[in-house]
Amino acid sequence: LTGRSQKNSRGIYYADRFRGFYYDYKGDMATSVDFFLKFLRGAQDANHQVDVTSAISDLVYMYISMGQYDKAKPLLTNVIKEAQQNNLNQKQLSSFYNNLGIVYKRMAKIDSAAWAYNKSLEIKESINDTRGLMDLKINLSSLYESLGDYDRTIELSLENLESLGPDGNSSDIIFNLINVAAGFTGIERYKEAEDNFLKADSIAKSIDNLMLQEQISRKLSSFYNLTGQHNQAYDQLLQSTNFKSKLLNEQSNKQIASLREEYEAEKRELENTQLSTELGIRNNQIKLFVVFLIALLLFTSIITWLWRNNKKKNELLAQQNNQIHQQNDKLIQLNQEKNNLMSLVSHDLSGPFTAIKVWAQGLQAVASPDTIDETRLALVKISDQALQSIDQALSIDRLELQELKLTNTNLHKLLDEVITDAVIIADRKNIKINRLYDGADQMITTEVSMIKRIINNLTSNAIKYSHPNTQIDIITKISKDMITLHVKDQGIGISPEDQKTIFERYDQGSGLPTSGEKSHGLGLSIVKRLVEELGGIISVKSEADQGSTFTVRLPL
Repeated sequence: LTGRSQKNSRGIYYADRFRGFYYDYKGDMATSVDFFLKFLRGAQDANHQVDVTSAISDLVYMYISMGQYDKAKPLLTNVIKEAQQNNLNQKQLSSFYNNLGIVYKRMAKIDSAAWAYNKSLEIKESINDTRGLMDLKINLSSLYESLGDYDRTIELSLENLESLGPDGNSSDIIFNLINVAAGFTGIERYKEAEDNFLKADSIAKSIDNLMLQEQISRKLSSFYNLTGQHNQAYDQLLQSTNFKSKLLNEQSNKQIASLREEYEAEKRELENTQLSTELGIRNNQIKLFVVFLIALLLFTSIITWLWRNNKKKNELLAQQNNQIHQQNDKLIQLNQEKNNLMSLVSHDLSGPFTAIKVWAQGLQAVASPDTIDETRLALVKISDQALQSIDQALSIDRLELQELKLTNTNLHKLLDEVITDAVIIADRKNIKINRLYDGADQMITTEVSMIKRIINNLTSNAIKYSHPNTQIDIITKISKDMITLHVKDQGIGISPEDQKTIFERYDQGSGLPTSGEKSHGLGLSIVKRLVEELGGIISVKSEADQGSTFTVRLPL
């Protein structure tokens, strides 16, 4: 308020920040986020970069606490990209990488989480941040367990335990013992795993930490169930449930005791008043009646509060059970992500390997020196394309933190290069590819590898779904600030129903390739993503049995 009265802009937006802290303490996270956003806008308007960085840190903390990882992620990626411009010190930068690792892990993007954690680890090692390194190794150890790298899990945790020593922080020792036990479980050294779990449990009991005891009991239950010791698994599950109840009841009991003390104080005050007042019996009776009503209201309030609190505890227990089911679902999802990646790689390799096969068959039929030299050059070129496809498929998440490599290139020559390879496959179905370009040479500033993948996928699809003895038109139209590319075929067409989902991943539609070619349902989803990365749009116009026209519009 003082800052506002003095027209001090920094005081004004810092007042918004303190309000954000207040509502966070009150548990009103949505209102807290609103004030932190005001803090960010105020710092940006004042062009005070240190305050902008603080505001982003506040918002990232809130979004992670609220499970809104899709909002936390762009904040972190942007501040990391602009680290040098924002004058971030190395400790701040390592903290942002660590938070990005947390976000990726909770979004089940485990490989990306490992990349972010390791970036943070490199920085912390370079500045000798001992405390930060220990915390980060705990996170990395748990992450490597999720990736199945149990040796690395054990290695990092044992390094931490050696640094801590027997007199180190008990909670840190417990977390590292749990991770060591998980690593030994993964490599089926069950006796050592159980010893570390039990050692962690003993320390948690010695410091009377219910939260850690509950976590260890839950993990021991899973461990015993895995090793076929079902009675012990059941006992540990009961202990975990009891610890949860104690944690929920502990705060409730404190609040009830406080209210009970207040009630007893009111009662003692009433008794003292009655003893000291001998005159005015009628007035005293009225006062007593009033006090009784107050006590009744207080008692009713306590009962109501207890009922609501008990209801919240039951809801919390139900929520925790739901989280267990969600964790199981995440494991299934991770396995699906692995299968998806394999499908993506196999899709992008199918085109190059088909071309390699055609060239090899041609070489077998005609083995002149000129043909051998031409075939050798073609095979090297196609192999390079295949390796580039593999690299791009495996780095699909990291692309979000990398800038596009834009170069000024001749679009029509680029089209000719891709179409020349496609003609080899089209000739097998006696399909003619027509090149209908708008003008001669047309220069465009773009990412060459992405343009090649777009053209290759569209022409490959056109050949795959075209009837033999037909034609495919590659058309370009140039306007003032945009280039339009049409790929038009005379194939089987696409039904209106299939057009609604044709750009979704793994959608194969109801149509089948005309010569028994394989389809993974990935090509058009890849094209859509690449076009959007280049700032363009893609659309389709088609009718069943009337052919299809795919249109890509890109800025010049």
